[in-house]
Amino acid sequence: RCDVYDVVAYELSSQCRSVHCLYSCLKKRNHFIPVISTSDAQYFMVLDKNRKGRYPRVKPAEARVFHYGWVRSEEQMNAKAEKVQKYWSKKVQKIDYSQIDQKILCPFLGTHPAVMAGWLPKTPTSLFQADPHHPLTRREKRHRLMLLLERLFGLELSNKHYSLIK
Repeated sequence: RCDVYDVVAYELSSQCRSVHCLYSCLKKRNHFIPVISTSDAQYFMVLDKNRKGRYPRVKPAEARVFHYGWVRSEEQMNAKAEKVQKYWSKKVQKIDYSQIDQKILCPFLGTHPAVMAGWLPKTPTSLFQADPHHPLTRREKRHRLMLLLERLFGLELSNKHYSLIK
């Protein structure tokens, strides 16, 4: 589960278990091993054998990560999208918060880190007003099915971009 201001959007389990902290380079036998981020910094690759990449070997940490990337008004997100999307595509896609699968949203009942107190609005305003008539995309249908299977059978169905060590 990944947290936002007054709403929680449930995601596939391994999307919320990912590598968030990593040394910029590792040292082995007095040689530095480069570590690069790939896919828009979604995951890391360690280049230790003839520059052939592998996922980092990691140990789990009992840390919570709060993601505030979408806690902005639609106007702010569209302004950001205009600046950023030009690097990946020629056409800028307009962001519409109402076009979301409402079944993945539920109220956030936790507390936010103290460092966010000055940044968050003083009174809760819902950023996500899901359109109840929003037709599900193929991706959203697949996501719903995968979430159901994960919940029912304790599976982990999405890609893990790391190797777990003891």
